[in-house]
Amino acid sequence: MAANMTTPARARRLAGAELKLILTSDVHDNVVHDVLVVLSELVTNAVRAGSDTVTVTMDLHRDVLRLAVIDRAEGWPTVQTADATQDHGRGLAIVNMLTAAWGVKYARPGWLGKTVWAEIALQDELTSTLDCHHAG
Repeated sequence: MAANMTTPARARRLAGAELKLILTSDVHDNVVHDVLVVLSELVTNAVRAGSDTVTVTMDLHRDVLRLAVIDRAEGWPTVQTADATQDHGRGLAIVNMLTAAWGVKYARPGWLGKTVWAEIALQDELTSTLDCHHAG
């Protein structure tokens, strides 16, 4: 999708709709909330880094939901320490708190950009009836 300041909200809407299809109604709202917060932070970082497009994927495998945001921007995301007066700089710290793991890998050789991925562990009682699923 084209990257601009409305892209994080659009990604949240699309992912929220997809999560309703993938996950059972028994899933706690907290899980969906955490997934959408993480996604929003990763997409926002891609937009702020200057990417002209953003691709989002979600993969459910057993008890892990893996998000990936692929951008076409230079730079490498790092966790920052923001003070109370700053209006940004907390995103990856939030991602770090809400995920089991996250990381970054460069795009294919010769391509500009990277993939930032995050894995959210799902509780056993939420995944016992789920099938593996790919969206994106």
